[in-house]
Amino acid sequence: NTRGQGLTSFFRALDEDGDGQIEEEEARLYIKDVVGGDDFDTRNEVEEGARSIIKNLDSADSGDTVDESELAQHLQRLLTNEKVVDWVVHGLNLPQYAEYVRKSAITALDFPLLVSNNSILRDELGVKSAIHKSQVLRGMRRQILGLGRVPSAPQNLDCVAKEPGNMVLVWEQPKDL
Repeated sequence: NTRGQGLTSFFRALDEDGDGQIEEEEARLYIKDVVGGDDFDTRNEVEEGARSIIKNLDSADSGDTVDESELAQHLQRLLTNEKVVDWVVHGLNLPQYAEYVRKSAITALDFPLLVSNNSILRDELGVKSAIHKSQVLRGMRRQILGLGRVPSAPQNLDCVAKEPGNMVLVWEQPKDL
């Protein structure tokens, strides 16, 4: 099936030595050379990201590597179509593509295919801007690999009455944004 082929293609791009396992060094190289971005522009960030991939995706088997089945299990737990739509709108801040994603029933299981054959982004999901395409691909790679974390909750959340029938929520930005 197409999803399986996309997963295999994505996995092989990470598994540079072709041994069927993603080792921390392979994860490090992929983050540095392919994922990049502000969150992975220092050696320490890249190394932390590689450790995070192995920690988050490796199951209870022996060894500290990730095989293709572990990557597939991670994706199955990750994002339903509804969550992918929310992620596109709020996580990527690209709401103009939400309806395309919804209509195409995209889930996280489709991410490897979209990354390995990114013409689908343009042809079927309407992502024509090169900048948006780059943002979507980087975001998908991060989701596939379990990179990043959800920010903490807003601080000092308060509801303030401004006038009868009108309320305003006031809060401080999370410290880790």
